[in-house]
Amino acid sequence: MPSPASPPRRMIPLAALLAAVLAPAPAAADHLITFTGAFDDSDYSSSRWDGADQFEDDLPPLFDLTRLGGGSFRATFRVPEVPPVDEYSGVANFEYHPPAPLALVLLDAAGGVVHRLGGGLYELDVENFRRQGRPGSPPQRANDVSFYAVPDGLAGLDAPPELYGPNRLAFGEIAATFADGSRPLGDVSIPLDGATYLDFDGRELRVYLAVANGDPSGDGPNLYVYTQLVYQITGASVAPAAVPEPSGAGLMSAGAAGLAWYARRRRGRAARARTEASVVDRPARPMHPPTDPAGGRTMNPPASSLLRLGLAIAAIALASSLSPPARAALILEPVFNRVAGFGGADDNFPLYDPGYLIGGVAYFTADEPGEIVTYASGDPRDPFLDEFHVWNNTGYAITGFTLRLIGTAAVTDDPGAVVRGPVDAIWGDADGDGLVGSSDIFSSITVSADGKEIRFEGGLIPVGGRFTDVHLAVSDAPPDFAGIDSSFTGVRTVPEPSGSMLSAMGLVASALGGVWRGRAARAGTRRT
Repeated sequence: MPSPASPPRRMIPLAALLAAVLAPAPAAADHLITFTGAFDDSDYSSSRWDGADQFEDDLPPLFDLTRLGGGSFRATFRVPEVPPVDEYSGVANFEYHPPAPLALVLLDAAGGVVHRLGGGLYELDVENFRRQGRPGSPPQRANDVSFYAVPDGLAGLDAPPELYGPNRLAFGEIAATFADGSRPLGDVSIPLDGATYLDFDGRELRVYLAVANGDPSGDGPNLYVYTQLVYQITGASVAPAAVPEPSGAGLMSAGAAGLAWYARRRRGRAARARTEASVVDRPARPMHPPTDPAGGRTMNPPASSLLRLGLAIAAIALASSLSPPARAALILEPVFNRVAGFGGADDNFPLYDPGYLIGGVAYFTADEPGEIVTYASGDPRDPFLDEFHVWNNTGYAITGFTLRLIGTAAVTDDPGAVVRGPVDAIWGDADGDGLVGSSDIFSSITVSADGKEIRFEGGLIPVGGRFTDVHLAVSDAPPDFAGIDSSFTGVRTVPEPSGSMLSAMGLVASALGGVWRGRAARAGTRRT
């Protein structure tokens, strides 16, 4: 962290801000930085005043802490390439106006989704210096990276009852911090490889949220619920992202933008230790959001500053609406979700299907971990897979999938037409939700640095289990298709079937294969 003698941070003039946001950005400027990790700790408190009596901790927390215990998280920050607003010896501060999208998924111990939160990255700090302090004092050191975001409203929370009026987000911040790296950063640019983040000894994601309703002054009836979550970060990956559509500038509401301003100005360097007080006028507790020390109330930013912020956001939205989006690649995004039921049915098809031939060749022959199936996908996506799903007829419980972009394709119904070689496509955020990939089965989704490989891990599809196999896709010039190599990982969890069982399974697979092949002839080839 910078020393107390570090130069003060300066507000960027409005004219400079408008000039910066109106300037065209390069197509490949954005990156998706994804962190994953394990649940570590939580803190919770609530306070309620009904006009006559004070009640403490009688309201539930904002998150399901019981389910989150022993679970994990996945947070994907969209990080545009922007110049730092403050840069001096060993310190760089990057700001995002409006905040850049963040998607946070909180999972239970079994990998099930408990909460999904949207938000926006408004500040990213990189500090890398060693300075000699005052005579007789030790050198001052800093080697850390910090991401600061605000939630986009109350969606995804277990909000308290609206006993005294509509709920409002009284305070909110989502922070991913990395400190005390084993080796110094090379400079103060934003690290764009996952290994750099994992080199830090201190790696945490903290979520601070407070929801209130009633009299904001605290004099009349009101309630306030505060919850903090702490996760240890164990995984990090960086992937390129396409420039968002023009409407992407409006993803964050004006309220969230105001919260970003508030969190930045109220936090300050010294406040990052997170010894904070409640917004409600009551005794301070550790780890609570900061308040006005004079009155114990939430501070409102000056009207002139909010006016400048509003003008800046309006200018950004106008610039986005007038500038065409730049997209250099086909973007693909896989979706693996559970489907109710077990085994074959008339609305699914087997994963392993050596009897289905295309041009006399069997392509769907992978029934062992690591075996490759090649197929093609792209924009327009295959509507067949929106209605029909897959069932695992291999002898393995599937624990993950690996998909790699390996070439170009002119059609999706013939894997033999895939041409291996360079392809202008990546695994990315095709639906604009800030995530790359989606699954309620697998808790970990990792994209390679070049965007060509994506891995789904940390889940289980049992033998006979059903799942979706959808690839969302978007391109500036459809039809646009890419060739893909896919494989699965798995463990054999059932005994070898007897000869009679094999015979029965063969008859079932043959019958289902006939049903599926009739449908596939109309809808195109499916994939692993």
